[in-house]
Amino acid sequence: MPGRPGGAVMPLSRARITSMKAAYSSFSRTRRLPAAHTAREAARGAGADPAAAAGFARLHRLSGILNVIVMASGILVLVMETVRRR
Repeated sequence: MPGRPGGAVMPLSRARITSMKAAYSSFSRTRRLPAAHTAREAARGAGADPAAAAGFARLHRLSGILNVIVMASGILVLVMETVRRR
Protein backbone atom coordinates (compact mmCIF):
# COMPACT_ATOMS: atom_id res chain seq x y z
CA MET A 1 0.00 0.00 0.00
CA PRO A 2 1.52 3.38 -0.99
CA GLY A 3 2.38 5.66 1.89
CA ARG A 4 3.04 2.86 4.36
CA PRO A 5 6.54 1.79 5.35
CA GLY A 6 7.92 -0.37 2.58
CA GLY A 7 5.29 0.96 0.16
CA ALA A 8 5.94 2.67 -3.15
CA VAL A 9 6.13 6.18 -1.69
CA MET A 10 9.02 5.52 0.72
CA PRO A 11 11.63 4.43 -1.88
CA LEU A 12 10.68 7.34 -4.13
CA SER A 13 11.05 9.78 -1.23
CA ARG A 14 14.44 8.35 -0.30
CA ALA A 15 15.55 8.58 -3.92
CA ARG A 16 14.47 12.21 -4.13
CA ILE A 17 16.18 13.12 -0.87
CA THR A 18 19.36 11.31 -1.91
CA SER A 19 19.30 13.09 -5.28
CA MET A 20 18.83 16.42 -3.51
CA LYS A 21 21.81 15.63 -1.25
CA ALA A 22 23.97 14.82 -4.25
CA ALA A 23 22.91 18.00 -6.06
CA TYR A 24 23.54 20.25 -3.05
CA SER A 25 26.90 18.61 -2.35
CA SER A 26 27.96 18.96 -5.97
CA PHE A 27 26.79 22.59 -6.11
CA SER A 28 28.62 23.37 -2.90
CA ARG A 29 31.86 21.74 -4.04
CA THR A 30 31.92 23.12 -7.57
CA ARG A 31 30.44 26.60 -7.09
CA ARG A 32 30.30 27.79 -3.49
CA LEU A 33 33.61 26.48 -2.17
CA PRO A 34 35.75 28.06 -4.93
CA ALA A 35 33.80 31.32 -4.64
CA ALA A 36 34.22 31.37 -0.84
CA HIS A 37 37.93 30.63 -1.20
CA THR A 38 38.35 33.47 -3.68
CA ALA A 39 36.38 35.84 -1.42
CA ARG A 40 38.48 34.81 1.61
CA GLU A 41 41.70 35.51 -0.28
CA ALA A 42 40.31 38.86 -1.46
CA ALA A 43 39.33 39.74 2.11
CA ARG A 44 42.80 38.83 3.36
CA GLY A 45 44.42 40.87 0.61
CA ALA A 46 42.15 43.86 1.15
CA GLY A 47 43.00 44.09 4.83
CA ALA A 48 40.09 45.70 6.67
CA ASP A 49 37.82 46.16 3.64
CA PRO A 50 34.29 45.60 4.97
CA ALA A 51 32.86 44.80 1.53
CA ALA A 52 35.30 41.93 0.98
CA ALA A 53 34.70 40.61 4.49
CA ALA A 54 30.93 40.81 3.99
CA GLY A 55 31.20 38.90 0.70
CA PHE A 56 33.16 36.13 2.35
CA ALA A 57 30.78 36.03 5.32
CA ARG A 58 27.76 35.69 2.99
CA LEU A 59 29.35 32.85 1.03
CA HIS A 60 30.54 31.13 4.20
CA ARG A 61 27.04 31.34 5.71
CA LEU A 62 25.48 29.90 2.54
CA SER A 63 28.00 27.07 2.57
CA GLY A 64 27.14 26.32 6.19
CA ILE A 65 23.42 26.28 5.41
CA LEU A 66 23.94 23.90 2.50
CA ASN A 67 26.01 21.61 4.72
CA VAL A 68 23.26 21.56 7.36
CA ILE A 69 20.67 20.71 4.69
CA VAL A 70 22.81 17.83 3.39
CA MET A 71 23.43 16.47 6.90
CA ALA A 72 19.77 16.79 7.92
CA SER A 73 18.59 15.06 4.75
CA GLY A 74 21.08 12.25 5.36
CA ILE A 75 19.71 11.80 8.86
CA LEU A 76 16.18 11.85 7.44
CA VAL A 77 17.05 9.06 5.00
CA LEU A 78 18.55 7.02 7.84
CA VAL A 79 15.41 7.50 9.93
CA MET A 80 13.19 6.57 6.98
CA GLU A 81 15.25 3.44 6.38
CA THR A 82 15.09 2.49 10.05
CA VAL A 83 11.31 2.93 10.14
CA ARG A 84 10.93 0.94 6.94
CA ARG A 85 12.90 -2.01 8.34
CA ARG A 86 10.82 -2.29 11.50
